[in-house]
This record gives sequence, C-alpha cells and structure tokens, in this order.
Amino acid sequence: MNKPVPATSLEHSHRLDLRSPDLDALLNRIAEGASHRERERTLPFPEIDLIRKARLGAVRLPAEAGGAGSSIRELFEIVIRLGEADANVAHILRNHFSVVERLVRRPQTDQHREWQKAVANGAIIGLAKGRRRQAEHDTVVGR
Repeated sequence: MNKPVPATSLEHSHRLDLRSPDLDALLNRIAEGASHRERERTLPFPEIDLIRKARLGAVRLPAEAGGAGSSIRELFEIVIRLGEADANVAHILRNHFSVVERLVRRPQTDQHREWQKAVANGAIIGLAKGRRRQAEHDTVVGR
C-alpha cells in the first residue's frame, strides 16, 4: 500500500532558471530518495511540491505568460533528466506537460489563459478517467 508522507516545500517560491545550477540541485534532491521511495512505495509528495515551487511545470509557457519560454527540445531534455532522477516523478508529470503543450500551442479562450496563469503560479495538472462496470455484460465503459 502506498504510504503518503508530509509534504515539505522550499521556503520561498521562485521560478526555476534553466541555465543555472538550480535545475541540477532540484534533480539531485529528487534523486536522493528515489530508490527508497520505490522500495517502500512512498508517494513523492515532497518532490512534486519542490517541482511546483520551482515552477518546473511552466517551462514551456511563454515568458509573457509567466513561464520560462523553453523549447520543446529543452522540455524533453529536462524530462529525460527528471526520469533519470526518479522515473515515477517524471511519469506523474506526463499528463501535465501534455496539457500545458496544448495551452502553449492554442490558448484560444479565457479558460485556457486562466489555466496558463495557474500553471505559471505552480499548479500541476493531473488527469483522471472514471470507469463504470455494467454488471449484466461485465463491460467496462469509460467516460
């Protein structure tokens, strides 16, 4: 069973500068307990909180929208390095980066711009899908 742990966070929330040692420090911090978390099935709440505080989820947003304005290539390089630090943490963020990419490419509505603002402020987007089982046919229906 997964064991939640209390979330710790950085003292000050700041945007991550991708050309500074801050990214290395963040990835090293995430890597520190990766094997222990995997072995003990501990959820990486503190690590996700560090990512949120560092605004790593906003790297693809344009600077004028509060992001780092990074290219897709830079995003992939970061995700690869994040996966090397802790594959589970990188996996958690896959849907976030997919949604953010859509927001970057087509911010058509006020709602899209509100999502961009939330991401720039550190929000992490997760996706979920409900399933319902129909007893008489034992069929799974997705919504």
